[in-house]
Amino acid sequence: MSGYTAVITGGNKGIGADLAAAMVARGWHVVSLARHAGETADVEHLICDLSDPDAVEKAGADIAARHEVTHFVQNAGIILPNLIEDARPADMLALTQLHLGAALALTQAFLPAMKARGFGRILFNASRAALGAKTRTAYSASKPSYPPVPLLLAGSVVFGLAAGFGIAWLRHLLGPVNRQDR
Repeated sequence: MSGYTAVITGGNKGIGADLAAAMVARGWHVVSLARHAGETADVEHLICDLSDPDAVEKAGADIAARHEVTHFVQNAGIILPNLIEDARPADMLALTQLHLGAALALTQAFLPAMKARGFGRILFNASRAALGAKTRTAYSASKPSYPPVPLLLAGSVVFGLAAGFGIAWLRHLLGPVNRQDR
């Protein structure tokens, strides 16, 4: 056992499931938060609608009470395909909660213990859709918006690092993924 505990949003399939499997293979305890359970063995799958702020806050508090989270990966994402003329404000709100609101609430749940422990890692899987992609109006506006969240956290986290908290964050900008094996 490595002593690491990672929480991965969307750890039930795709990139999140691959990350979870790699971490489990290294002896980590992994908790996946997603709308559906995944099939990755030895992962603690918690069902949570990340577009529901109350459900996210409850899940974060529950995980923080049961585990010493060392790594948080905000990975979950969905696309509601629409051109801008067909996009609805409700789509923007739903994806903003999923991609940004959930990231903030879960970071807030895990950050105090990371600071107390003097170690923590926070990863935001963003998207190159920030450059624009047809039918990705709401997705392009919310998923690549991760840079502001870590920058907002920087006042706390990076300053905390200088003060000896040992917490680091990373934004990973992903491009298209061809997943023919899934």
